[in-house]
Amino acid sequence: MKKIVLSVFSLLIFNKTIAQSNDIDTSKYADLRNRINDQSFFITLDSNNANAYRKRAELKFQIKDIKGAIKDFTKVIKLNPKDAVSYYDRGYSKEELKDYKGALQDYTKAILLDPTEPTFCLERGICKYELSDYKGAIQDYTKAIQLSPKNDIAYYNRGNSKDKLKDYEGAIQDYNYAIDLNPANPMAFYNRGLSKYDIENYEDAIQDYNKAIELNTDFFDAYVNRGDAKNKLKNYTDAVADYTKAIELNPASFDAYFDRGNCMDAYGDYAGAMKDYDKAIELNPKYAEAYNNRGLCKSNLQDYKNAIEDFNKAIALEPKYIDAYYNKGNTTYYLKDYNSTITNFTKAIELDPKYGRAYHNRGIAKYDLNNKKEACADWLKAADLGIKEAGDLINKYCN
Repeated sequence: MKKIVLSVFSLLIFNKTIAQSNDIDTSKYADLRNRINDQSFFITLDSNNANAYRKRAELKFQIKDIKGAIKDFTKVIKLNPKDAVSYYDRGYSKEELKDYKGALQDYTKAILLDPTEPTFCLERGICKYELSDYKGAIQDYTKAIQLSPKNDIAYYNRGNSKDKLKDYEGAIQDYNYAIDLNPANPMAFYNRGLSKYDIENYEDAIQDYNKAIELNTDFFDAYVNRGDAKNKLKNYTDAVADYTKAIELNPASFDAYFDRGNCMDAYGDYAGAMKDYDKAIELNPKYAEAYNNRGLCKSNLQDYKNAIEDFNKAIALEPKYIDAYYNKGNTTYYLKDYNSTITNFTKAIELDPKYGRAYHNRGIAKYDLNNKKEACADWLKAADLGIKEAGDLINKYCN
């Protein structure tokens, strides 16, 4: 299971105070408050003191009074409507509040006032990315690169946008540039690995995850996705080791337990897989996929009745869960409940009319109920959908 880490980077140039850590240093909080009061005093002396409003806005940002910062930046803009940096700073503050549309408007104004500053284009690109305008984001990142050719963050963010558009080769190329400019960024290696995974280049993806982990030994998502790539290569032992490390880093991750369970299931350790699915369900009781997969394990262990209970739970959580109906159909067949089998395969087919395997198996259940005509019709449909075994059944029983 591929885990996408949304990671666009901001780059601040002008107001370095704005770019400080999101964590408030409590030892400095009182000092910041005193400095805010000082600027407020200057404003009482001169209500048109733009510099005081600006400094107070920056200080408010540092104590996470973002709305107060926006109010002060707005006052600066009223006093100096051609100040591109103030539009930029207000936009960045809005972005902090996830007001991406408002931030985009401010960045656009900043660009109109100063079209030569790459940071303005970069930040507007981030807002477009967050608003799912990936093509527009690429245009802004490209402009930032033209203005600042060694801007690794612009290449990195453009790569993310290309990945969203499924231009994986283009994304990889941009991550290459970002890595050449800044080889210490684990996210660039990680996201390049994700793009390589998407083009099924699992071995190279693993190499990128390795590098990301080398740069950040606690990189949870890198362990998970490296496990996924190893799973694809059927390197189950190493994949389980990666999922186990991910669980050590984040014991509350139901996805990591689920993925490790899938891996154990793949090499036939159904009991071990069930333990992980149990844990995933404990952490997330509404995890339909975990119920479905645990049901498959129980079915493989011939615990058919309890398997059906799990499939029912998966269906209750996701009424359009095609595979759960299909798996339940197979399990009821083992119990020789052919009518229920037909009902479940029929539901799977209603949800996916091109589900060839469901036609194939429904035909078998119908044949076991001595309904040869309908069985042959199902096998014919399955054969049309590419199920080779259906053609064999037609030749044997229908001609």
